[in-house]
Amino acid sequence: MAGVAGTDQGLSLAVVGVGLVASAMAAPALRGLPFGIAANDAVTYVAVAVLLFAIAMLAAILPALARNPRRAVDCSEARRVE
Repeated sequence: MAGVAGTDQGLSLAVVGVGLVASAMAAPALRGLPFGIAANDAVTYVAVAVLLFAIAMLAAILPALARNPRRAVDCSEARRVE
């Protein structure tokens, strides 16, 4: 299972990083929207990034657990099933 999570962890971090950069670039366009959140609110950026990374890790680990909950999971075997 560590192989599955380790493989997808790097890609997930890269995608979250790209998303943070894109959202920082789009922040000026969001200033006029009346949500009550500043366009460059650091707490919101970090909370959303952590939430999306956690969802990506669950999406990587859950199929492996469903396939084989008690034994070690072979990364290539878990991906072949999907």
